[in-house]
Amino acid sequence: KRGLVSFGMLGLLVPFASNAATLIVLSNDGDNADVNGAGFLVTVGPRQKGSTFLALQNDNQNRESGHNTSGTTVNDEKVATALLLSDLQTVSVGPGEFSDINAGDYYLIYIDVNEEGIDDTVTLEQLKIFYSASTGLVHDDNSGANPPTTELGTSAFDLDGSGDVSVQFGNINPGSNGYPDLAIYVPTSGFAGAAQDNSIYVWANLTDAGGGREKFSVGIPEPSVALFAGISALGLALRRRRS
Repeated sequence: KRGLVSFGMLGLLVPFASNAATLIVLSNDGDNADVNGAGFLVTVGPRQKGSTFLALQNDNQNRESGHNTSGTTVNDEKVATALLLSDLQTVSVGPGEFSDINAGDYYLIYIDVNEEGIDDTVTLEQLKIFYSASTGLVHDDNSGANPPTTELGTSAFDLDGSGDVSVQFGNINPGSNGYPDLAIYVPTSGFAGAAQDNSIYVWANLTDAGGGREKFSVGIPEPSVALFAGISALGLALRRRRS
């Protein structure tokens, strides 16, 4: 089934069949790739606190699928909450900042792999992102065979929009629950018709995933000790001035 396989930052492509799918393998910290205009970066990301909007887990099969919503979940969602466009963090990528991620403006979404060990990988077979003025939308399909088309609103990004592509990545932070393993840079251009209060729906289908929960979060890093130290120092200085 697979077509071209990319190994990390070397960008090595190995063709198998002209009409087959493409598997992109991202193995090491810093490995990155462009897929249909979006960037995928393996990263030891900042711990995400309170920003998980979707967690998928299916102990009985080798795959899991579902989407976030404020409605009733029907698939493999263990956590599913509402997400607004205004919740997404915007980042700008400069020319040459990454080897394979193009310069431009993106929304950040993180995935935290929670499988058994550092050698365990999961494969993101499908990723579809939608926006809608409607809340609580639901797409009932936990097989991955029938991904949503218009049920969750207007399409903003589709991993397979330009052909069948899968992204394989691993648990580079084993035992570190809450620390992302993959950052996805979603082009802001796909949301040109969306309002800031529109609901965002992220539907994903992963294979080789049967252990813990794969968690999706937005780019809201846990405040650092340095930040708290800076705030405390500022408060102390203000109190001294007042006294």
